[in-house]
Amino acid sequence: MFRFRRISIVAVYCSATLVLLCGAAFAEIIQITTNVAADNRPAWSPVGTEIAFKSDRSGNPDIWVIPSVGGVAYQITIDPAADTEPAWSPDGTQIAFASDRAGSFDIWAVSATGGAPTQVTSGSSIDAKPSWSPDGRKIAFASSCGSGNDIWVVLSSGGVPEQLTSMGGTYPTWSPDGSQIAFAGPSGDIWIIPSNGGTPVQLTSDPADDARPSWSPLGNWIAFKSERSGNSDIWVIPATGGTAIQVTIDPSYDTRPTWAPDGMQLAFTSGRSGNSDIWATESVTGVQGGVVPTSIVELMQNSPNPFNPSTKLLFTMHKSGTVRIEFFNSAGRLVDASDLGHLASGPQEFTWRGRGGDGRSLPSGSYFYSVLSGGERQSRKMLLLK
Repeated sequence: MFRFRRISIVAVYCSATLVLLCGAAFAEIIQITTNVAADNRPAWSPVGTEIAFKSDRSGNPDIWVIPSVGGVAYQITIDPAADTEPAWSPDGTQIAFASDRAGSFDIWAVSATGGAPTQVTSGSSIDAKPSWSPDGRKIAFASSCGSGNDIWVVLSSGGVPEQLTSMGGTYPTWSPDGSQIAFAGPSGDIWIIPSNGGTPVQLTSDPADDARPSWSPLGNWIAFKSERSGNSDIWVIPATGGTAIQVTIDPSYDTRPTWAPDGMQLAFTSGRSGNSDIWATESVTGVQGGVVPTSIVELMQNSPNPFNPSTKLLFTMHKSGTVRIEFFNSAGRLVDASDLGHLASGPQEFTWRGRGGDGRSLPSGSYFYSVLSGGERQSRKMLLLK
């Protein structure tokens, strides 16, 4: 029998999993799939009642659909080849996906209830990661056609694709008004380009890898996977640029976010259960349409990192307030905490000497540190190496 797993946030420890709330936005997360097979690449249906995903539970990578609250999944595609990366059409009647059933990976589309799929692109290049335009007329995708991997656009009924980027790019996602496409660039950052062509604009700029963007339904936020915390987690950033806010943190990995159509939830792939499964935020408190609260704290990476015996935690207070710092080991156990009192707005730093609350030196390993202020929590990962 299917059972979904519910985890309450702000800081919950379950099976060595540490889940931290950022921006006081997400109240709970639930595990949507629990199969022993690898389930990943979720895509929320336009009406919000179902999530499509790729699974090899049938012994082969195929497209499946499950109720967004969990339940019995049903198979959409059946083929000896690999079917992956589902994307719902805006009217919910079709699911586009990438498949090598014709010899090389191309874009295909199938009825949301199953049946014989229709080939949208063809050729010897690798075409993958489809994304429908809001009016359903076009599909953006990543293709190896040409000199490298770039974003291309084709009519959803098929035809000759048109190249959109020339700098390289993958994981396209349309803005809700159809005027722009966000994508992951070759530099490991998120970029935005007009959907009819033009000059790309860089949205994120971080030494870590930012990828797999997903545009929120109201167009004001872009969710993405980032390793800037030292681990693969889900982050969001204003679509116009600004401070990125961390949504999840886990010793395993969280990746491939996708918004619910009302902007109140995010589904994503995670290995926090010890297996690749689909998870989702269950609800968002006071965050209509994907509007994430403005960040009070901007937390930077500690320095030095790795460190021994001490390191400096650097953060900026965008608003004055009472601050607390907490430290967790890789099993999610609180090992130390410091109340810093009321801090003024501006740059701040705190020196941590790698000791537990009892004053004893902690062993080598990965640790998470969180800065809490005004109901917000910002977290990063660091390495104590002796």
